[in-house]
Amino acid sequence: MHESSIYNIAQTTIASVAVFTGGMNSGFNKAANSAGVKPSYFVAGTLVMAVAGMVAIEKIKSGDKVISTDPETMETSPKTVPETYIKEVTTLVHLNVNGEEIITTVDHPFYVKNQGFIKAGELIVGDELLDVNGNVLLVENFDVELTEEPVKVYNFQVEDFHTYHVSGFGVLVHNAGKDYSRRERMGRQKGKSPRDQKKQQKQVKAITRELKRRGVPENKIKDNIHDILHDEGMDYQEALEEALNYFGV
Repeated sequence: MHESSIYNIAQTTIASVAVFTGGMNSGFNKAANSAGVKPSYFVAGTLVMAVAGMVAIEKIKSGDKVISTDPETMETSPKTVPETYIKEVTTLVHLNVNGEEIITTVDHPFYVKNQGFIKAGELIVGDELLDVNGNVLLVENFDVELTEEPVKVYNFQVEDFHTYHVSGFGVLVHNAGKDYSRRERMGRQKGKSPRDQKKQQKQVKAITRELKRRGVPENKIKDNIHDILHDEGMDYQEALEEALNYFGV
């Protein structure tokens, strides 16, 4: 059950959203990997609902308390952050949720109503996410970006519930640490590719956009894309790599 007093405390202070400018150390990636943290992160500037207010994710530090929700009972309470992580990635997912953009990594788990945690790369337009009060937030758009240069992304562990809330709407996400075992999306078949046609169409559209951006003629893409993506065991990243290799880009 949501504690309104906790929510109100979280809203009283809006923390600075300055972008992290410290030097990148390769040890960050190693530390995250050795701790069992999945490749699940958000870009700098992503707001996190903390007891101190809305704080940019790169400003979260060990010992801070964030607002966390038990996905089984929907109980909401402050929980301590024991560890924080930084990595660099070249693939980002842009989600538009109720008109607000959230930029995350492909594998970050979002809570979908009646389905559990689904990684960002498998969300589809129309999926119902939840805010801190349990209200529904709709995924209105989805896009995938391959960056020219590695981008710093951020995540952290949360004690007990292992969840936190991001963006101005307070979207419920998992911390995706070593405790996390990802659920399969309902309706999926064995392997990693989606069963539902909407998900397949979204994957084809995203890969087609990326191939066009890299200079592959549209007619060649249309003639070959479905043959390239025939393997039902491929997730988005694997399918994109297969397409890039096929066209030699």
